[in-house]
Amino acid sequence: MIFGLGLMGSGVVRFKNSLSQLIQTLLIIPHGLLLFSLVIGPVVYGGLGPADFFYQCSFFLIAQAILVGVWAERMSLKKMLLFVNLWGLVVYLPVAYAVWSSEGFILKMKVVDFAGGLVIHVTTGFSALAMTYLARRRVDYFKLIKHHSNPQIFCGLIFLWLGWFGFNGGSAQGFDNQALSALLNTFITPAFSLLIWFWIDLIHTPHRSSLLHLSMAVVAGLVMVTPSAGLISTQSAAILGVLAGVFTNYSVRFIHKVFNQDDVMEVFSTHGLTGLCGTLFLCFFLPGAQVSTQLIATKPGDIVPILCDRNADAYVGVVACLLRGAAWLMIDSSLPPARVAHLLAEATPACEILVSDSRRVLWESALAKLNAKGAEIVLQPRFLTTILHNLRSDEDGTPSHRAPVKLP
Repeated sequence: MIFGLGLMGSGVVRFKNSLSQLIQTLLIIPHGLLLFSLVIGPVVYGGLGPADFFYQCSFFLIAQAILVGVWAERMSLKKMLLFVNLWGLVVYLPVAYAVWSSEGFILKMKVVDFAGGLVIHVTTGFSALAMTYLARRRVDYFKLIKHHSNPQIFCGLIFLWLGWFGFNGGSAQGFDNQALSALLNTFITPAFSLLIWFWIDLIHTPHRSSLLHLSMAVVAGLVMVTPSAGLISTQSAAILGVLAGVFTNYSVRFIHKVFNQDDVMEVFSTHGLTGLCGTLFLCFFLPGAQVSTQLIATKPGDIVPILCDRNADAYVGVVACLLRGAAWLMIDSSLPPARVAHLLAEATPACEILVSDSRRVLWESALAKLNAKGAEIVLQPRFLTTILHNLRSDEDGTPSHRAPVKLP
């Protein structure tokens, strides 16, 4: 991915500055590695094994490589190296600590960042906005009609997209269904983003689509799906792709016409805006998945969560749980029932799971062994009458949520 970003940046600028872009991208690797090894890694993650160290260090180097494309043709090599490393200490370090460290306040708020949407893309994107505002446009900005090499931009995009499969797929930390889902979504979202971007270009500027902007559409889709790559369905990934194409296309037009920004690689629009939107939209598309089990009652026995295994139950389940004072969770139908049941048994001694008749057999077999060990996980039919029945109060007037209710 680092080399893909370097190739794209080198292809965008003029011939006389193309070599400078490649050298700057290359030299951030040893400097960033040294900074991560001495400061960022120990502070944010503590002790890291070789695999984790390589993976997390790559995240940091990618963030620095993104920044290289912001001030292209306007900053010398020494100043760029100084800036990206200071940025790593002032911006990347505190944000990474807040999001990924076990003591981070954002992590404790249950914010989900699957593969670096907040830590990498939001930080670099909004930093790019500030950088371009301070630097202003290049003197000969309106004379920059042709890029150095469109084939080089295309080759860089290929490297970038291929690397992003490892970027998102590797965040699952194992080759399982979540990793496969992340890989598939990493393909679907940028494809739909590219499609929507092209259609918008046909409406506003027919016969004027450029390879650079189409490449930016792909990057926007990749960034949009990064915070949730392994946590959402393929349908949700397609919707995110549509949103990425619309938001980023109009953001690029707006930035250039209104703010007169000279963001060479469109970092703010493709990374900052889409990274933030991808993180915010996660709450609408997340089916429950991995982090939902962390939201189970902090005092087991005091609150009995209702878990819905299909999105159709979300609205009814939320209302019912609010009225009962219970925690509400939604479990993705693609997750193995045995895995979910095991996590529930560790978190709370008793809970109710709303399931459809078609999946009841799977859940019964998964819960049989756990209930034999003392767990009280009860399956409930998924009907509104069941939820209304569960809203009844005990004889003393307290909500009936301290033990599972078994219906005939």
